[in-house]
Amino acid sequence: MMNLLIRHNGQEYGPYSLEEVSTYLSAGSFQMSDLARREGTTDWQPLSAITGLLGSVPPPLPPHQPPPLPQPAFPSFPQPRTSGLSNALLICGGVGFAILAVPILAGIMVPVIFSQRKKAARSEALANARSVGMALYSFEKDYGSYPSAATVKEIQFNQPDSGLTFGYEYSNDYFRQLIAAGYADSEEFFYARTPYTRKPDNDIKGAKCLAAGEVGFGYIMASASDALSSLANPECPIIVTPLLNASTDGTFDPFDFDHKAVVLRIDNSVSVESIRRSDNKVLIGGGKTLFQSGVGTVWGDIKPVIRTPLKSENSTR
Repeated sequence: MMNLLIRHNGQEYGPYSLEEVSTYLSAGSFQMSDLARREGTTDWQPLSAITGLLGSVPPPLPPHQPPPLPQPAFPSFPQPRTSGLSNALLICGGVGFAILAVPILAGIMVPVIFSQRKKAARSEALANARSVGMALYSFEKDYGSYPSAATVKEIQFNQPDSGLTFGYEYSNDYFRQLIAAGYADSEEFFYARTPYTRKPDNDIKGAKCLAAGEVGFGYIMASASDALSSLANPECPIIVTPLLNASTDGTFDPFDFDHKAVVLRIDNSVSVESIRRSDNKVLIGGGKTLFQSGVGTVWGDIKPVIRTPLKSENSTR
């Protein structure tokens, strides 16, 4: 059987039988002008001059099924062999990369996660502050001022069966008046996530009502016994969070809400204020701090008193 080698576009293909060459001609893969030589010879001539080729050309193939152009024959080379040691080194390298990547990814993701958690805690505090603001508004409308030592007697007279106890030292004591008077029906209103709080159990009966750790807001009064009222400067703060270690010196915890504080004012507006890094106090403009009194401040002659939350027994600070 005669086999042919074909030179097409500078590449040499084959050897092919006459029938195979005819098929490629019909498909357009080869042209009659391409050169060919019989296997074992060196005499190249056009395909059109090959005897017996044209007579064996079959009918053209359908246009949608052309045979692929034959690829040049390249010498085959032995595939490189990899030793067991090489494979082990590759595996160790991959494992080492993964070990290095884990702390790098952790270093990127952990701060992002903590930042998101702080923003979520701040948003929760904002929502709760608004709820407390509505309760304080209703309380003052009926009792003439915000909760104070004086309003305790009225609460006890109006709600003799409340079963609640009232003190005068912590914000828990004054917020408890809002529950007794019926302006708040959940301990959740008074919660803000801080190191000294825990999620409230919403048990508003007896000694369990706003127990230690269930309040996250500080309550601001005009004096040790007198409460603020809506007659004061509307920009005066009435509740704030997060107080640093539940302290009374007007400093805020910069880490709880990502250097931000939540402030509810007498005009019932709630805002997020920046905590100054140098002393952990909140600036409110003009170089004045939130609890600074005197000329040019929101307090004027009032020297505000901060009633802090009663810390949880399991406080981390």
